[in-house]
Amino acid sequence: MKERMGRILFLMEQQGAKNLVLGSFGTGVFRNSVKMVAGIWADLLTGKDARYRSSFDRVVFAILGTSTFTTFKKTYENPARS
Repeated sequence: MKERMGRILFLMEQQGAKNLVLGSFGTGVFRNSVKMVAGIWADLLTGKDARYRSSFDRVVFAILGTSTFTTFKKTYENPARS
């Protein structure tokens, strides 16, 4: 999963994209864990040694559902990821 998500970011970086809108990648019909998906995005984008930490100017998440939103919000509020 992390490899697939990383490929998305790699392609966007190679295309020169600076502003991204990402989703909760497979947490609907495919029933991937929201916590896992949010954590992978955070690791790729904001982690201490994140490969894509400075690749994009703005990344927003288009999230449906209060519980999914809350999980993403908590993931990004966790200071251990910075």
